[in-house]
Amino acid sequence: MKTILTAGPPAYEGYTVARVDGKVVMLKGAIPGEVVEAEILQEKKDYSIAAAVRILEPSQARVEPPCPYFTACGQSTACGGCQLQYASYPMQVRIKEEVLASSLRRIGKLELSLSEPLTGQPWNYRHRGKFQISGGRAGYFMERSNRVVDIDRCLLMTEEINEAFIGAKNILKDTGARELHILKGDKNLALIKASSAENNWKRICGLLLGGGFAGVRVEAEGKRPQVFGSDKLTLGLDGLKYSVSAGSFFQADWNLNRALVRLVMESLAPLDGKTVLDLYSGAGNFALPVARLARRVAAVEESRSSVNDGRENARANGIENCEFVPSGVDRFKVRERFDVVIIDPPRAGISETCAGKILAVSPSVIVYVSCNPSTLARDLGRLRKDYEVESVRLVDFFPQTYHVEALAVLTRRRRS
Repeated sequence: MKTILTAGPPAYEGYTVARVDGKVVMLKGAIPGEVVEAEILQEKKDYSIAAAVRILEPSQARVEPPCPYFTACGQSTACGGCQLQYASYPMQVRIKEEVLASSLRRIGKLELSLSEPLTGQPWNYRHRGKFQISGGRAGYFMERSNRVVDIDRCLLMTEEINEAFIGAKNILKDTGARELHILKGDKNLALIKASSAENNWKRICGLLLGGGFAGVRVEAEGKRPQVFGSDKLTLGLDGLKYSVSAGSFFQADWNLNRALVRLVMESLAPLDGKTVLDLYSGAGNFALPVARLARRVAAVEESRSSVNDGRENARANGIENCEFVPSGVDRFKVRERFDVVIIDPPRAGISETCAGKILAVSPSVIVYVSCNPSTLARDLGRLRKDYEVESVRLVDFFPQTYHVEALAVLTRRRRS
C-alpha cells in the first residue's frame, strides 16, 4: 500500500517519524520536513514501517548519492552499508545530533545543549573494512538480508583499501572465505573468516601476499588461526607508535580517532599525579597517551589479543606506568581508588555491576565514549546520582550511516 507522508523528527537507524490517520509510521529514506510517497512495508500493533519511493517535496539538504550501489528510495537491491547518502553532510550531523539529544531526554531524563560535534572527512575515511563473500559475490549485505551485493569499491574506504579489495575479491570469491577484513596502517593486512571446507589456505594466502598484502590471518571454523606473513600494522597515535594485530579492534576512522584522543586528553588535563582506570581499553587507545602524563593507569580489557598488543605498545614506547589487565569489566575486582575513569564499552553499554563499581571508586571525572545513544542515555541516568553531566557531543565516526557515537564528560558532585 502506498500513501503520502510528511517526514517528521529523525529517529535512530535512519528513520524519520511520520503519521497517517493518527498512527506512527517509521519512515525510511526521507529527510525531516520532506513530503514523500511511501510504501507501507510492515504493519505492527502500535506503528508501521514504510520506505519513501518518490520524493514529492524535497529538502534543500537532499543530494544525489554518489555511490552506484546506494538507492535512496528503498529498492530491495540496494547495498545495506549506508543509509544517509541522500542527505548533505551538515544535515547528517544535524540528524544525528537530534537523535542523540532525543535519547538523552527520553531515556536519561537529561535536558542539555550538546557541545560542538567532532567530525572528520565524510568520504574515504575508513582504515578498516569488512566485506562479505558469498555465491561468487563480494561486498556488503543488502539491508536486513543475507544476500551479498557485489561491489568493486566502497566510497567510505581509503583508496588503498579499495585497491586491495579489488585484487582480493577475485582470489577469494570461490573459496571457503565468508568475510574479508582489510586493515590499513603502515601496511595492508587481511583477516579472513572462513568455513572449514577450504584446506588450501597456504596457496591462496600466497596469492594475497603477492598482491599487496603484508600479512594474512585466516580464522577457519573449528581450526586454530593461521598467520601468513606479518600479523601487525602500526598507526600513529599522539606521537606514539601504536601497533595492533589483525585480530584486535581499532577505530575505522583513524584520523578522527586521533582527534578524539586529543579531545579526551584536553578534558582530563591536568593529569599530573593522577591515577586512571581505563575500562574496555582495547590495545591502549586512550590508556597509553594518558599514561605519559598520569601517575599510573590500569587498562582493563577482555580480548587477549588486544591485551598483548597493549603490553607490546607500552614496551615499544617506554611506558612503564600502564598495566594491562586481562579481564572482563564485570569480573574485574577494584581494589583501589582512581582519580579518573575512562569507559569505551560496546553497544550494550555498561552493566549495573559496572556502574556500581564506578560509583564505588568515586573518581573526580568520568569520560564515557559511546557507540549507542540509547545505552549512553541509560548509563548516564545510572551515574547521575553522584555525577553532573558536564558535556555530551556527537563524534561522527561513521558518516553516510545512521550510527551515532558520542563523548560524555561527567564530574563528581560536591557533597554538602
